Amino acid sequence: MQNSRFDGCYNSDNHPSKAQEHMPTYECPICSEEKLVESGPSAYECQHCHASILDGKLVCSACGKHNPLEAAKCETCQEPLTIFSRVISRHSKATRSWRLDQTRNQANTLKAAEAHASEARMDDFLEIDRKRKEADREAALIQEEADRQLVSYVKIGLGIFLAIVAVASIIIALL
Repeated sequence: MQNSRFDGCYNSDNHPSKAQEHMPTYECPICSEEKLVESGPSAYECQHCHASILDGKLVCSACGKHNPLEAAKCETCQEPLTIFSRVISRHSKATRSWRLDQTRNQANTLKAAEAHASEARMDDFLEIDRKRKEADREAALIQEEADRQLVSYVKIGLGIFLAIVAVASIIIALL
């Protein structure tokens, strides 16, 4: 039977006992234990699985986002919300900040490592580009020297050819 004070939470017999009148307990929609107690106006907390429910929404223990009761993971941070996933990753408020700090530090470490690796790759690319330009300059100098030698050989060859033509012309003129 549903209790009108909170959707999804049930009183054990829908009639509180004398002990429950001062602090009634309800069935937790997450773990199904009758350990859900009112902790404020429209606020409930399960003494068994430590689920916090505010205004009919399941409160994420990591980021405080209000999620639907049927959600298995937080819509914002993907933190497990169900009892089954909490068994695997349960942490208290004292360790929660440590866990978040640890995750943030890991993220910062990864960012720094990626930045360093990116700089190293860029340095490698610049070194490769410098070597390519140097090789291009050396190849241009070698080609320039080869072109000068070719022009010299062509001049010599042309000079010899003209000398032969001149000698042949003189011989033909003398005959």
